[in-house]
Amino acid sequence: MTLPDPTPSLNFVGRGENAHVSRLLALGIRGPTRPVDNLVARATQPDRAAWTEQTVAAVGSAHGVPLRELLLTGRAPGIERREDSLGYLTRVKDACKKAAAKAQGESDASEPMLVYFLCLGAAMAHHTTLISSMPRSEIEGVLLDLACVLPDPWVDLLCRATLVELTGQR
Repeated sequence: MTLPDPTPSLNFVGRGENAHVSRLLALGIRGPTRPVDNLVARATQPDRAAWTEQTVAAVGSAHGVPLRELLLTGRAPGIERREDSLGYLTRVKDACKKAAAKAQGESDASEPMLVYFLCLGAAMAHHTTLISSMPRSEIEGVLLDLACVLPDPWVDLLCRATLVELTGQR
């Protein structure tokens, strides 16, 4: 004979009066939120494919770079040499870092942060080079989080970035 479990079940979705308890438990399980968690949350929205493409296109246009092709292949028309490709990725990454730092709110920072991490992933995947002073383990954690929520073809790029053996750092 089994006895019923007297422990009340908790709603982890965070609705109703259990919302506060669910939030505290989630923080205890996951730990404190990172600034990039807002980006990951934005990338889970139903319009994520269009948002990702529009963001990459807008940033590429602002820098005069065919950014989507450069991110996905490591090459683009007019950018044939490895050093030039890596230079463009670094410049766009630096500009996005500044834009995210100047952003007024979480939503304003999501777009530059997205391209920032896509540039890091592209440099790792295509050039086996880390173009950030952040520890690789932190970068890989973010890239894998994004790979779980972004649409194809970005998933492949981000996963490959975490698997390569890096040969350089800038």
